[in-house]
Amino acid sequence: MWKSLSDVALRRSSPATGRRSGEPADGAGFTLLEVLVVIVVLGILAAVVVLNIGTVKGSAINLACETDLQTINQANTTYQVTAGSYATSKDQLLGSYLQSWPKNANYSVGLGTSGSAPQYSVVDPTGATVGQWIPGSTDPATATAAHACNGLR
Repeated sequence: MWKSLSDVALRRSSPATGRRSGEPADGAGFTLLEVLVVIVVLGILAAVVVLNIGTVKGSAINLACETDLQTINQANTTYQVTAGSYATSKDQLLGSYLQSWPKNANYSVGLGTSGSAPQYSVVDPTGATVGQWIPGSTDPATATAAHACNGLR
């Protein structure tokens, strides 16, 4: 049954309780160490999940911003084909070219022109400009909608 004398000593029953050390009273429960290990593992998993939620939320805000900029640019390009120049205010796009101006609690989009090209500004809730997008620009700071939305969190 047991392989050595030390195993016999370790597995010996307590005279007071009639059970082996480390074994629960009725044999069906968990020891304190097992419960603590489960709690620590669950705590680590919870921490990983909470940290990832913040990253996913930031990515979702950036993606929504990029999509809004591209939608406005598409409406503005259609306006330019029809009117001969790009819109200089959102009122020119609303109605025929864009049903409603995108609204988001994390940012707002401004419309203007840079020479003969449209220019879009992304502004955070405090009023600070996060970035700008000028379609067709060769400047890396303003060349993509993704870059214009990068500072949002």
